[in-house]
Amino acid sequence: MMREILVVAVLLAAPAYGASPSAEAAIKAAVGRIDTCVGNQDMKCLGELFADDATFGGPENGGKLITGKPAILRTFEKMKGSGTDGVKQVRTVERVRLIGTDRALVDTSVKLSGAKDLGDGVSQAWHAVMLVRLEDGKWLLEDVRSYVVVTGSPPTPVPLGSPVPIEPTKAPEPEKPVDAAEPAKP
Repeated sequence: MMREILVVAVLLAAPAYGASPSAEAAIKAAVGRIDTCVGNQDMKCLGELFADDATFGGPENGGKLITGKPAILRTFEKMKGSGTDGVKQVRTVERVRLIGTDRALVDTSVKLSGAKDLGDGVSQAWHAVMLVRLEDGKWLLEDVRSYVVVTGSPPTPVPLGSPVPIEPTKAPEPEKPVDAAEPAKP
């Protein structure tokens, strides 16, 4: 009997590693609002999604970590009208992993399209990892890390100590001799 009580106590105390269907649906709904808020460039809407002590890291701020909801919102506010008009993002939640009862790790893929520097019909793939927490009945973004997904083959690295190939340079053309009979050109 004592053994069964111990097993039940251990199972109840163990962290949950899979999200319950209701928690997963609520987390997906909260994460899905990001696209709507960003698409409408609605900073109030976006602010409702972040915890006050949230952090955000990604290419949007030169890869630097932004700490606190006000600083995150200022960063997104600066992006308004700076080539982000007409950009559409579609986020797909790939995985939700509940950590305990009040936090979850969320993996998302993000497709961006319509950016001026990408050209018509060109899209860019991103990935974001988010730590979300349940606070006052709402799932809030606590930590977000986004990055661009690079496809294709990266350049082959040159091993340390190897000679680096140098492109041959063209020798400059020799100056033409000045004829003493010609007048000097200003």
